[in-house]
Amino acid sequence: MATSRRSTKKETEKKEKMKPVEIIKDWLLWYRENEYGMFGLEHNGAVIFGCRLVERRDGGLFVSFPARKGSDGKWYSHAMFREVPDEVVEAIADAIGF
Repeated sequence: MATSRRSTKKETEKKEKMKPVEIIKDWLLWYRENEYGMFGLEHNGAVIFGCRLVERRDGGLFVSFPARKGSDGKWYSHAMFREVPDEVVEAIADAIGF
């Protein structure tokens, strides 16, 4: 039997502050200003929270998805979209002022 966890008042307030912003086509950005620069990315009804924009060594940008450290000391993404088009990444950067 699955157990459900009640959301706290603080969690509810956080969700209310995060409003979806359509960035391009069927991609939505869930973002609220904070010191961590994290956001949620929605595509075709699936939302992944805890994403960040990261600058590549060559100067380009990419979306970094949430990861967990394994027992072997390596980091593993536990959720991601297979491909985030460059135009979507650029639109995210513009929307969050990166």
